[in-house]
Amino acid sequence: MLDDIVLTKDFTEQERLLFQQETGARRKEPTTGVLLAVFLGDFGAHRFYMGQTGLGIVYLLFFWTFIPGLVGLVEAFLMPRRVREHNAAVGQEVSLKLRALRSGSEGSTAALLAAASKPTTGQTGRTLAAAAGGAVVGAAATRAAGTLAAGEAAPAVDAAEGGGEEGGLADTLGALLGDE
Repeated sequence: MLDDIVLTKDFTEQERLLFQQETGARRKEPTTGVLLAVFLGDFGAHRFYMGQTGLGIVYLLFFWTFIPGLVGLVEAFLMPRRVREHNAAVGQEVSLKLRALRSGSEGSTAALLAAASKPTTGQTGRTLAAAAGGAVVGAAATRAAGTLAAGEAAPAVDAAEGGGEEGGLADTLGALLGDE
């Protein structure tokens, strides 16, 4: 949690909300990782949980040898550190993406394309991908970040236009960027 405070010290309140939303969706829990490693380590469930699909498949292929089960028990002790490292990396990545979105004019096309090229599951990834996809890049990203930072009223996203889903701040930022 202290790392989040350091990463977001110069963010506006809206940027902090976006940061919390995105990191909250992608963070992992150490207890879940440990329990998966202990009870389902034979099948590589803890590896799938951490996003390491290739290693999870290797565990599945060799579960009949009971070796993955033994390795899973050892990895249960290593899991809290791995989860902390994963969560720190997620925080860094989201912080860099938000800074790239805010800076807009300083190499905005390259920064947004690089940020959008990494797979993400949350709102920020969709917003960046839409912006980098050619809709609006550069000055619009700066204008959108400046509008939200200045506290101006952002255009509302109609629930009927948004597919019946209320996306909140991320969709509002997407609307400012021209993502409909």
